[in-house]
Amino acid sequence: MVSLVKVTIWLCYVDSIGSYCFCLFCACTYLECHETYIDQKLVRLQSPQYPAVYTKYQNCVWKIKSKKPHFYKISVNHFNLNYSMNCTVDYLQITDKANKLKLPNDGRLCGLHDNISIVSRTSELMIYFKTATRGGTGFDLVYQQVEKQRRHIKIDNKIIK
Repeated sequence: MVSLVKVTIWLCYVDSIGSYCFCLFCACTYLECHETYIDQKLVRLQSPQYPAVYTKYQNCVWKIKSKKPHFYKISVNHFNLNYSMNCTVDYLQITDKANKLKLPNDGRLCGLHDNISIVSRTSELMIYFKTATRGGTGFDLVYQQVEKQRRHIKIDNKIIK
């Protein structure tokens, strides 16, 4: 019988900009940021290395599904990504089945935000985290299943829809 052991070594340091962590001996993609959640009532998602500064070339995908007709409420507790015009460089993208969310910039969020709250219209969500640069401290969010709740999108305490 053969047993495989995954060895991961991280190098972390702090400088005048922030704290950084780099994987010295691991796969190119982070397994913890490629997950599918089915019928999970409450889940916390964070950018890799959170709360340390995220590294460039992240490509994370989280699929969230419910077998029953539930909606999802996403509450973002911390959000700090590098800003770019139309959020095309580093971004967190939230989409739902049939694109009913209708967030600005095709669901892409970047920059610094204090309060983000989103209630979906469908029982299926996709959350993408993509980076091309080394940047901010990333994000910390919680999503939970909700039954009947009015759909809304609130960013920095301003209601978008």
